[in-house]
Amino acid sequence: MNIKKNEKWGVLGLLLSILIPAGLLVFSQAAFAQEGSMAQVQEAPKPAPEKPKVEEYTIYEDQDGQLFTKPGPGRFKSKVDKAINKNDPKYNPYPNHLTNRPEDLQKEKLTITGRMQFRGISAQTGSNYNNGKDDFNSVDWNFRRLRLGVQYQGNSWWGLLINLRGENMLNAPYITQSKNTAGDVTNVSLKEARGYLQEAFTFVNLPVLGARVSFGQIPTQFQREYLMSSANFIALERSYMTNAIPQFDLGVNLRLSPLKDVFEGKFEKHLTVDLMASNGHGAGGDYGTGRRQDLTVAGRPNQPVLISPLYFARVQWNVFGGLVKENGANVGWQEGEEIFQSDAKLSLGAATMQTKNASFSSGPASSLAVDGAIPRGAPTQYLLTTQTTPDSSTSDCTVPSYQTSACQPRMGLRGYTYDGTFSWNGFYLSGAYTAFNGPASNNLTGWQATVGYNIKFAEKYYIMPVFRYDFLKGDFNRDGKIEDTDIKKYYWVGLNLFGDRHLLKAQIFYEIPILRLGVDPITRQPAVVNNQTFYFQLQATFWTGTVSPEHLNTRLE
Repeated sequence: MNIKKNEKWGVLGLLLSILIPAGLLVFSQAAFAQEGSMAQVQEAPKPAPEKPKVEEYTIYEDQDGQLFTKPGPGRFKSKVDKAINKNDPKYNPYPNHLTNRPEDLQKEKLTITGRMQFRGISAQTGSNYNNGKDDFNSVDWNFRRLRLGVQYQGNSWWGLLINLRGENMLNAPYITQSKNTAGDVTNVSLKEARGYLQEAFTFVNLPVLGARVSFGQIPTQFQREYLMSSANFIALERSYMTNAIPQFDLGVNLRLSPLKDVFEGKFEKHLTVDLMASNGHGAGGDYGTGRRQDLTVAGRPNQPVLISPLYFARVQWNVFGGLVKENGANVGWQEGEEIFQSDAKLSLGAATMQTKNASFSSGPASSLAVDGAIPRGAPTQYLLTTQTTPDSSTSDCTVPSYQTSACQPRMGLRGYTYDGTFSWNGFYLSGAYTAFNGPASNNLTGWQATVGYNIKFAEKYYIMPVFRYDFLKGDFNRDGKIEDTDIKKYYWVGLNLFGDRHLLKAQIFYEIPILRLGVDPITRQPAVVNNQTFYFQLQATFWTGTVSPEHLNTRLE
C-alpha cells in the first residue's frame, strides 16, 4: 500500500512540476495583458513613427559623361542609375564628407597613372644587341618605359598633369672633368643627362569655341604618333621619322573645338585645332637643355644664344566623331583605343611647324640613335642639321653648309605632315607623310604605313597581327644628292596580345632594317648590314583615383 501511495505522489509531483510553471506563465501573461489594457484605457494610443522615406534619384548623363539628378537638354538616363541601390539610406548623390569641394562634384577628377614596359631584345651579328659571334646569341632585358604620373581636373575649368620618366632614373648621372693642357683638373660637374620629367603643364578651359590653354612642358603639336600615348601603341615603336624634332617642349598651346558652339554641340568632337609656341630647344626628357631649362642661362660662353621660338599649327578632323562609350557619350579621339570598337572610325590630320633657328640640343635628339635604327659601328646620322654658330657668323660664304654665313644667316626649318587612321570591325590602317625644308632640313622626307586586324576571342581577349613599313631619306652628308646610304627602309611584322586591352598586353615584333651602311668587301660598294632584330615586350598600366580611364577626355603620354 505504501509503495502504491508513493507511486501516486511521484506521478502527482511530476504533474505539478509541469503545471505550476505553466500556470505561472499563463497568469503572468494575462496580468501583463490586463495592465496593458488598463493603460490603454487611461492614455490614448500613439501612432507608430513612420520611417523617413529615402528620396529616390534618377541619374542622367550628358554626352561628356557628366552626371545629373534632373533631366535636361542633351541628357539621357545613365547606366549608372541601374547600379545604384537608391533604397539604401547611405546613398547620397551629394556627399558631404569632403572639404573645399567644387560646385559640381562630377567635375573634380584625380587620377594616378603608372606604366611599365619591360622588353627583351635579341638580334643578328650586326646589331648593337649582339656580341658579334652568332645571330641571336644573347638577349638584352631592359625597361623601355617606366612611368608614373598624376592628372587632376579642377573645378570644371582648370587642371594639371605631371608625368615622370622612371627609366631615366635607373642610371645615376656621372661626373665629368675639364682639364688644362698640363693635365690639371680645372672643373668638376655632373654630366648633363636626360631629365626625369616627361611632361608637366597646367591647363585652363575658356568659354569660347571650347578653348583650352596649356602652359608648361607640352607635347609638340605636330606628328600624330607623338600625340599618341605610348601606352596605346599598335606597332612596337613610333616611326623613325618622329625623331627629327623633340617630342616635348616648354611653351603655350591653344586648343580649339570650333564646332562646340554650333549645331547644338553635336559635332564638337569632330574637329580640333592646335596652335603652339615653344622655346624650340626641346625638353629634358628628350635630351633637352640639361639641368637648366631656361635658354639664356649663364656659364655657357661657348654656345651662342639662339632664342628663336618654335611654332606649330595642327588641325584634326574626326570624320565619324571620337571614341564613343557604352552609354553613348563621345569622349573625343583617343589614338589606339578605336581598335576595340566595331563602328567605322576615321581621323585625318595635317600640321605645320617652323623656326628661324633649328637649335635643338646636342646628343641623340634629331638622330637615329634609338633601338634597331642603325647597326653596330655605323656613325650616328642626324636627321636634321641644327644650328651651332651665331647668326651670320662669317662673311665667308665658302664655309661648310652646316655653318652660318652671310649667304646663310640662319639654319631655319619648316615642316609639314599629313596623317590619318581608319578602323572598322577590327581592321586597322594608319599612316603619315612628313617633309622638311629649309637650311637645317637636309631635305628630309619620309612616310610610314601600319596595317593590322584585331581579332576577339574568349569574349574579352584580343590578338592582333600587325605589319608596318617605315621609310625615310635625306641628304644627311649634305653633298647635294641622295645616295644609297641616305635611304632607310624598315619592315616590321608583329603580334599584339591584349589581356586587358592596352592595360595589360604582350607584343612580339620582328624588325628587318634595309640600311646600306656597310661596305661590300669585293666591290667596296655600300652593303646592307645584318641587323635584323627580335623584340618581346610586356606592358602593364594602371589608372586609379576618383574616375576611371574611360571617363577622361585626355590620356597621359
